[in-house]
Amino acid sequence: MLALGLFGISNSSALGQAASQNAAEVENLKVNAEIRGEKAGFVITGDFKPRKPEEKKEKLIFSVRTENTITHRRGQTEQNISGTVKILQGETLELRFAVQGKGSLVSAKSEQAIEWGLRNDKSGQRFFVLWFDPEKPAKGVVKFTAHFRNTHAQTKAALGAVSLSPQGEAVLNAGLITVTTSAGYDLAITKANGVTRVAKGLDQSPSKLPGPYSFQFSGTTPEVAFTAIESDPDANRIFFDEFDLKGRLADGVAAFTLNGMVEVRHARGGKLPVVFGGAALASIPATKDYKVGFSGETYTLEFAKGGTYPVALEFHARILEKDGWNNIDFGVVPAALRPVKLSGWPRAISFDAKSASKPAIKNGNYDLFLTPQDRLSVRWKETKPVVTPKLFYSAEAAVNIAVGAGLARQINHFDYRVMQGRMSTLELDLIGEGEVVSVNGRSILNWSVKKQEDGRRLVVKLNSQQTANYNLVVHSQTPLGAFPVRFHPLRIVPVNPVRYGGHLRLVNNGAVQLEPMSVNGLSQLSANRFPAASSIAVLPNNPKLKPLVYRYSGGDYELEVLADNILPELTVSQLLVYALGFNEITLDAEVDLTIRDAPLREFTISIPDGYTVAQLSAAALADYFLGPAENGKRPLRLV
Repeated sequence: MLALGLFGISNSSALGQAASQNAAEVENLKVNAEIRGEKAGFVITGDFKPRKPEEKKEKLIFSVRTENTITHRRGQTEQNISGTVKILQGETLELRFAVQGKGSLVSAKSEQAIEWGLRNDKSGQRFFVLWFDPEKPAKGVVKFTAHFRNTHAQTKAALGAVSLSPQGEAVLNAGLITVTTSAGYDLAITKANGVTRVAKGLDQSPSKLPGPYSFQFSGTTPEVAFTAIESDPDANRIFFDEFDLKGRLADGVAAFTLNGMVEVRHARGGKLPVVFGGAALASIPATKDYKVGFSGETYTLEFAKGGTYPVALEFHARILEKDGWNNIDFGVVPAALRPVKLSGWPRAISFDAKSASKPAIKNGNYDLFLTPQDRLSVRWKETKPVVTPKLFYSAEAAVNIAVGAGLARQINHFDYRVMQGRMSTLELDLIGEGEVVSVNGRSILNWSVKKQEDGRRLVVKLNSQQTANYNLVVHSQTPLGAFPVRFHPLRIVPVNPVRYGGHLRLVNNGAVQLEPMSVNGLSQLSANRFPAASSIAVLPNNPKLKPLVYRYSGGDYELEVLADNILPELTVSQLLVYALGFNEITLDAEVDLTIRDAPLREFTISIPDGYTVAQLSAAALADYFLGPAENGKRPLRLV
């Protein structure tokens, strides 16, 4: 109940200010007034209506329990974290966890969350974040998993456990950390702060794997570090025994034969580098015991399983001339004892004293021993004229084909690697339709396209001989007919390389749809696997570009492509207003176009006969044309 008596001089502005201050609601309001001369008195009575208290958002209170299972393997360690969040009070749109420890986040999963990711603050601290639907905030129980990965050396690893510390009012942060390793490794814990070791997974049957370490924590930030070292380093090694290397110099070619026995002790096999730097295999052995791999300048033998295998390799060493002396320098597989026998070399010969013993000469042959790790380095000078060694080279290509309206433009970027001999002329076969527009490279004298019995050949002459790496860029184009059209891209293949392969990228230029109809000898890759080349521009981040990337080995691949136009898809909405005057009818139309898939170059609107265009405005409008009437309508074409 309110009773208020006022007496004073009437002031309208004061009453207005009082009315504007709505401090509370009053019911049954009554006002009694009395005037005494120049003064007025008021009595106001009423009942206050209590205000509703504002609803406050409940404070978020939750508990977290995580389990981190760490599995160490050879060269790689997986950390799988499973967590359970119990929200005791409130609700939230995101859950944040500070990531303690090193490791790359590979994947995460939560049925309640709509997104997950990593966030870094200014200090570099990483946070693992789960985001939830704004219409369905997280409450109750939230479960999630996170997969972290560490890469390291195969023989020894020193790592720490990754832990997730909740951010906010967590009444409990507890969990379990379990560390295991694969067979053949000794596991040792080097740090265990804020944790207590517990027994987990005890079994009466003996395990073949090293016993796991399990730690629990509660209310602390756990710090667990460990090392894993191979118990027997030789168990995973590959040994080369009965080493026998023979070399023969004839007609300017240094040919070598390597024989021996390979012992693979690991059950899953492994890789063994056999020849590297300054040498190239003359042939690939026909055997099922192993495969031959090549990376950089190193040839490796790849074994699928353990065992003992005979090896016989034939290769040629690169001969370099310096200061009137011929030189070969290459590496071969390490072994305990490495005898070498050379034949066909002249008497004026010099060996690198750091890599080999003093040779014993018998019947014109040189017998020596290499140290277990060093390369074979030989220098000699011939009395007879030097015979130019046969050219051996490999080539790697990056091909970019951009298909537009009526024309396919192509860029072939070749990386040549001379392994032996000198390169003064480059020859490339042109297979298919298309014309060479330009040829770019270092020290080019001239280039020409010559007709052959079975096709055409591009001949590039250099003004200086090349003995190392060389880059060549060929621009070509192929005219296309009216769409849709099928065509075979022009293939440009080096002549007689030791090894040839590369990548091919097919991309649309404009509103063009490309569909491979026939693919032989090509392996499709993801678009980001196309190698970077200085002569080929990087594709912009445009969703309308849909590149197709392939990998090929050898120039005998086949590709047939169907090219067709992409027609625009339109969604039209319009607003029409008819205005009736004394002597005319005015029609105002507002048309909205939604254009998808391809750009729109012209658009036609039908207007009733008897109307003329008084005003027309549109974005990017070049011109418009009003056609003759037909069936009571006139076409209005916008360009």
